[in-house]
Amino acid sequence: MESDGALHLHPDAGADAPRDVTVADAAADVGQSPDSSVADGSGKLDAPAATDASDAANVVDARADTAEASVTTCADGASIAYTRTSCTGTPPAVPSSLASAAQGASFGSIVSLGGLDDSSLPCFPVRVCVASDAPTLLFSDDPESPSADGVLYADSLVTGNYRAYVYHTNAGTGLRKFPVVLLNQGTSTVHATVTASGIAGPSQDYIDVGKQALVRWLESQGTTTTVAIPAGQRVLLSADLDAAHASTNDLAHAIIDFSVDGPVKMSVVSVVSTEDATVVTAGLTLLADDGVHARGSFPGAALEIESIGAIDGAGARHLRLGGNVTDATLVGHDYVDGTSVTLDGNYGVSYAFTLAFASSAPSAVLLSPQGGDWGGAALTASTSSVLPASQDALGTQTDAIAVGAFAGGASLSFTLLSAGGSNLPVDLVTAPTQ
Repeated sequence: MESDGALHLHPDAGADAPRDVTVADAAADVGQSPDSSVADGSGKLDAPAATDASDAANVVDARADTAEASVTTCADGASIAYTRTSCTGTPPAVPSSLASAAQGASFGSIVSLGGLDDSSLPCFPVRVCVASDAPTLLFSDDPESPSADGVLYADSLVTGNYRAYVYHTNAGTGLRKFPVVLLNQGTSTVHATVTASGIAGPSQDYIDVGKQALVRWLESQGTTTTVAIPAGQRVLLSADLDAAHASTNDLAHAIIDFSVDGPVKMSVVSVVSTEDATVVTAGLTLLADDGVHARGSFPGAALEIESIGAIDGAGARHLRLGGNVTDATLVGHDYVDGTSVTLDGNYGVSYAFTLAFASSAPSAVLLSPQGGDWGGAALTASTSSVLPASQDALGTQTDAIAVGAFAGGASLSFTLLSAGGSNLPVDLVTAPTQ
C-alpha cells in the first residue's frame, strides 16, 4: 500500500457503503486498454491507422444519421443506437490473387491482401444496436500489475446482467491471484447465475491468454451455473479464477457473464495465493490506479451490427472496429473514485454481426489489423476459433485473417471479440471473390 497520507477507504467493508466510493489519491487519467503485451510503451492499444480519411470524415455522420424510417430495430428487436450510412467512395476491384486465396482459406488462416489498400476502402452501410440483454462491463485492469494485497475494483450491483473482465499480471515475487468476490449486504439470499465463462493463464504469453479466455467464453455459451450468496456473506464468483495462481509477470485473465437477482457488492481483489479471499477482502484497502490502464463499469457491452441491405459485389469494402468510428467508445464510471471513464478499444465488448450479400456477389470476409499486432476469437454457427489460428497475432497491413467465403445471396452471422493485449483498430473487410 502507498503511505502518502491520503485517505484509503475499504470499498467492501461497510453494509451501507454508497455506490460511489471515493479516494483522495485516485488518478484522473484512466481509460487505456489492456496493454501488457507492449513492454516498451512504443505500441499503443487503439492506435489509429496511418491513413483513414474516409472513416474520419464519416464519424460525425455515423452519429448523426437517423435510423431508416421503415426500420427502427435490429433483427432481434433491440433498438438502433445509431446507423452508419455515409459510405462514400468507389470500392476497388479485388486482386485476383486475393479472390482465389480467400475462396479456399480456412477459418482463422492468414491470406495475403495481394496489394489491396485496406485503409482506403469505403465502408458498407450498417445499423448498430445495443443488445436488449447487454451486460454492464465490470472492467478491472488498473492497476494492471499489482504486487500487494488490495482491492483492484469494486461496484455495488443491482438486479441485472454483468460481464466481469479481469486482466492482471503479478508484479510481486510470490504466487498471487485476482478473484472476484461477491458480498450480500442484505437479509435474504441472492443468486448469481453464470451464463458464460472464459478463464485463461497464468502465462507470460499475453495475447494468447487473451485469445484463450475469449474462445473459452464463446464455447461456454448456453451453459449456466448458479452461485448462492447467503445474507451477510461473501462468496467467490468463480473458483476457477481463484485457482489461477500467477507467478511473477504472469497474466491471469477472465471474462465472465453473470446475472444477479438482488443487490450485491462486487470486488476484484489482489491477494497471495494462500489467502481466502472471502475472508480477507473486508480488510483490504483500495490499490491506487496506475494512471495508464482502465477500471470502471460500462453499460452496453454487447453490440449487434447488421448490414443495411445486401452488400454488393462492386468491390472491396471495410468496417472499422475501434477508434470510435463504427462502434462508439464505451463511456462508463469508476465507482471507486467517482470519475467518468472511457474504454478505448472497447475490450470485453462482444460484436454480433449479421451480414447479407447480394445474390450476384459471392464474397469473402476478412479481418485486417490496422494498429499493430491483433488477435481475437470468433464464433460462426457452432464453430469457434482463435484468430489468427496459426500464430499469436497478426500485425501487418499486407495480410488479413480469413473468416470465410460465402455464396451470393448468403447471410453470415458471427460473434467477434478482440483479445486483451491486442492493438486496434481492426477492419472487417468484404471482398467479392468473382
